[in-house]
Amino acid sequence: RVRLPVGFEGSSAVVVGELLVLGQEGDGIAMVIDDTRAAVPLPGVQPLAAAGELLVARVEGGAGGAPGPALAGVRLSDTQVMWRTASPAGAVVRSAGDTLVVATAGSQPSLDPADGSVRWEVDHGWLAAADEVVLHADRVDVLGVDGRVRSFGLLDGSPRWTSPAGLGVGRVVTGAGDVTLVGTEGGSVLLLGATGDVTRTIDAGRDPVEDVVVVDGMVVATVGADLVAFGSGTWFVEQQDAVRLP
Repeated sequence: RVRLPVGFEGSSAVVVGELLVLGQEGDGIAMVIDDTRAAVPLPGVQPLAAAGELLVARVEGGAGGAPGPALAGVRLSDTQVMWRTASPAGAVVRSAGDTLVVATAGSQPSLDPADGSVRWEVDHGWLAAADEVVLHADRVDVLGVDGRVRSFGLLDGSPRWTSPAGLGVGRVVTGAGDVTLVGTEGGSVLLLGATGDVTRTIDAGRDPVEDVVVVDGMVVATVGADLVAFGSGTWFVEQQDAVRLP
């Protein structure tokens, strides 16, 4: 049990090494919890992701004191800010190993977590939403406003593939292993492999898929007012009858 300050309501959590960082939406205060279960306040940051021993956080004020929202790499051992870089307030950060990908409505840069420098950047106006981004071991898959998924190399941002038209308009994406799952407007869940091929199509219903996750070997989709699960054991086995969860 950890005693937090009165009124603190955690809205996000990031694990950095052996530390847990809880963020509270709106006021820029985070709590760092160590193995003694002591909660230490970390003012002025909103935790977003972990990159090695650094916490990547949203802060106010960019490099050189520039006004506006920014991303920062914070070393938690002494709360030292190692780098800052300007970033829109709505940016979503995904991390994989030593790579950071920052998704916004207009661009998708990859940052070096050591110093915040840009490794590569893809400019676009077609990203559906900043959080519809999936990182795999060697690629980044993103959902566009046209409902199609586009894939880029994780190391250099080079285009890999675009999902074929006519598969259904995608609404949400998530990842499992080397596969990207796409929930569509028409109530199906598409499983896209490493080369963009559709390895399986699951008919989840007639209503749009609002969310899709993989839990304990099952593909679980939110379809209308229903929560529907498919498969068992491992998520890539033959499709079984749907199970409607309470």
